[in-house]
Amino acid sequence: MLMMRRHEKDFILRGEDKYGDQLGKREGEFETALSQASLNPEMHSQILELIRACKVSFLSYMVTQQTLSDQVEDLGHIYDRIRPLLTNITAVVDQRSSAAETRVEEIRRQQIWLIGLATISVGMLALFFGRRTARTVASMTAAMRRLGDGHFDVVLSGLGRADELGEIAQAVEMFKLKSREKAQADVDATADDDRVAAEQRRTDIARLAREFEMTVGKVIDRVSSASSELEASARSLTCTADHSQQLSLDLASSSQEASVNVHQIAVATGKMAETIINIGLQVEQASNMARESVCKVEVSDQRMVSLTTAAARIGSVIELIDAIARRINLLALNATIEAARAGDLSRGFAIVAQEVKFLAGQAAHTTVEIGEQIGSIRAITVESASSVTEVAAIVGRISEIARIVVDSIGEQQTASKTIASNVLGAATRTTEVASIAREVTKGAEITGGASIQVLASAELLHGESSQLKRELDSFLTRIRAA
Repeated sequence: MLMMRRHEKDFILRGEDKYGDQLGKREGEFETALSQASLNPEMHSQILELIRACKVSFLSYMVTQQTLSDQVEDLGHIYDRIRPLLTNITAVVDQRSSAAETRVEEIRRQQIWLIGLATISVGMLALFFGRRTARTVASMTAAMRRLGDGHFDVVLSGLGRADELGEIAQAVEMFKLKSREKAQADVDATADDDRVAAEQRRTDIARLAREFEMTVGKVIDRVSSASSELEASARSLTCTADHSQQLSLDLASSSQEASVNVHQIAVATGKMAETIINIGLQVEQASNMARESVCKVEVSDQRMVSLTTAAARIGSVIELIDAIARRINLLALNATIEAARAGDLSRGFAIVAQEVKFLAGQAAHTTVEIGEQIGSIRAITVESASSVTEVAAIVGRISEIARIVVDSIGEQQTASKTIASNVLGAATRTTEVASIAREVTKGAEITGGASIQVLASAELLHGESSQLKRELDSFLTRIRAA
């Protein structure tokens, strides 16, 4: 088997027929040895088939190799015969290739010159036609800009051209004519719309002016009426305050006189205690003074009652002023709402309404202060009435003591002490009455000042309402004129 492999390689390497013959012999020997070997029949048949297949393949290879060798040898002979012809062909091909390269180089140079000349010619033609086209396009662009600005009398260049620019110029000319017709139609339509809008605007303004005059006129009339009522109430309050001030002055004077009388009684009582001799005369004088004091106290009591009544009337007037101020504030609020609905046309009216509201607020605040002062006056008046009643009681007791002193001189000393004590109490109370009278006077002065301020506010409110009425009339006149 190894010899078979060796002969096979030798034939492949050297290609000599003897190695093929030797390989055939060795295969015969191998088949003989295989038949003598003790092998499984199946394995024996498989090995035999493989050896025979290998032999067939090697024989095919040998035939193919020999055929190739013969062909190579024949090709060698043929090549030897055509070698001179191939040499000549190669020389001719080289010669013609050199000539072709030379011709190609000449053609290349000619093409470069032709391309350069063509490029220059095309560039010059493009420059010429480009400038011509650019001038035409620039002229048409300027004309179209003027046409866009509304100058429909512009003359387009290029209308007589037969190329695309001429077609563009014709289209722009058609657009110019259509635009001119459209602009004229728009102008006519706008003029008609403006006339209709102006008529409608004048009608609306007249209607709004009438409605505004009716609404705001009523508000102004109510404000004017309320301001007149407030002015009348303020004048009444001023008169009442003046009367209260006069009553307070009378009360102060009476209190001062009562204080002087009480002090005189005290002096008389002291003298009566010092000297019994003149006690009768002093008691008589004391009795007379007591009667006089009773009369004055009664007068003071009546005046205090009148003062209380006047304070009650002032309170009623203040309540009326407060109600009027609330009505004015409500009217000012309604006027502000109406002004806000009217918009910018009633801005001045809104400012006046705010001023009216501010004045109404001041009037309400002043009314509250006057009410507080009147309350103080009422309290002081009640206290003064109580003090006057006490003074009347004390003076009555003094008169009774004087009669007892006249009837019984023996009890003079005790009576004089009692009188002295009562006189001291009366002096204290008359001093209090004088102080209260001064407070009442101050309250009356404050009430008078407040009433004067209310009167001034009412007059100012009346003047502002009149000014508002005039401004409203002037505003409506201007609106109707517009």
